Amino acid sequence: MADATKRFVSKSDALAIVTAAKAAYTNQDAIGKVKIGQTVYTADEAVDQIELLAGSNVQISIDGDVITIAATDTTYSPAVASTSGVGGSDGLLTAADKEKINGIDTGAEVNQNAFSNITVGANTVAADAKTDTVEFVAGTNVTITTDQTGAITFAAADTTYTLEQDATDGHIITFTPSNGQPVEITIPDNDTTYDDVVADATGAADSGLMTSADKAKLDGVAAGAQVNVLEGVKVNGTSLDPTNKIVDVTVTTGETGVGTFKVNGTQMAVHGLGGAAGEDVSTGIADGDSGLVTGDQVFDYVAATVASAYKASGSIAPAGVASSLLVAGNEGNVYNLSGDLTLDSTSAALFVDGADGDVIEAGTNIVVVDAGSDTYKFDKLAGFVDLSPYVESADLGGLTSAEIQEILAEA
Repeated sequence: MADATKRFVSKSDALAIVTAAKAAYTNQDAIGKVKIGQTVYTADEAVDQIELLAGSNVQISIDGDVITIAATDTTYSPAVASTSGVGGSDGLLTAADKEKINGIDTGAEVNQNAFSNITVGANTVAADAKTDTVEFVAGTNVTITTDQTGAITFAAADTTYTLEQDATDGHIITFTPSNGQPVEITIPDNDTTYDDVVADATGAADSGLMTSADKAKLDGVAAGAQVNVLEGVKVNGTSLDPTNKIVDVTVTTGETGVGTFKVNGTQMAVHGLGGAAGEDVSTGIADGDSGLVTGDQVFDYVAATVASAYKASGSIAPAGVASSLLVAGNEGNVYNLSGDLTLDSTSAALFVDGADGDVIEAGTNIVVVDAGSDTYKFDKLAGFVDLSPYVESADLGGLTSAEIQEILAEA
């Protein structure tokens, strides 16, 4: 008999036992699951394997049962923004950048080009939405156009107009644009009849049209012109006061008291100026009881005047002829040259008709004269003529002129 601890098995059971024995292993220490973050990875075989790979900037080291995963580079710099898509680098987020990010609303968009307000005259149209639309509507006789640059052009649609005066009533003017919508304008009837202006010293005359003669006269009057006014009258330096806007100057006529005097050898009649008895009618000439100026008195007056015009001022050396003498106070002063004076370009300019190289001989008289434009110059007068070499007629023994001429002709 078989042992009580043993028993027989069927052939099929024996085969199953053998197969199970071949596949069986001794239980070993093992990790059936691995969790990374929130993800759990489970072994799907009796003997399974997990492979750990070191990625960028990561290193994996094993010491016995210890597996160490560490970063290769632990030094970081702040991120650098690129400029127009060029340059820049990744890096740590700075506190300032973090604060900026916190200030940006969720869903924020890049700003778009937009007009917040549009002002038309004194009115302002404000946008009331993030993306708003302004509509321009063309009114009467206005066109609105745009081009590819976005420019908006407002223009008048009709700029052609015609004016027509009514054939029967000239007061009616029809204004018609090219769109065919006429506008009638009536000019009111007024008084259009004017008479020529008639001057009235009392100021009662009415205004009116200006005649062509008056216009010509007006054009001949300078701007700012004043009425001519005689502010005073003098006779020989004596002022005469007007009486009732009249100054009476008495001039004698007729032959009474006629005198004569010579001008360049010609006898001139003088009737004289009348005046009250005992008054001077000309400086330095008494009129006498008759109020007439005689020829002798006139001659004496002219002689005294000429004498005062040229004043003998003594001799002058050639070196003393200088521009310092050419002043208004010296006009009429006559100087006699004590020596020959040879003019150069500078001294010639001091003389009337003076020329460089001219010689003015000693004894010549020179006078200061008014050369015009408030300038004064020297003028040459007749000089000293030495007649000592000539024979006097008394020394010729009574010879007649004819005999003297005959002797000279035979010489």
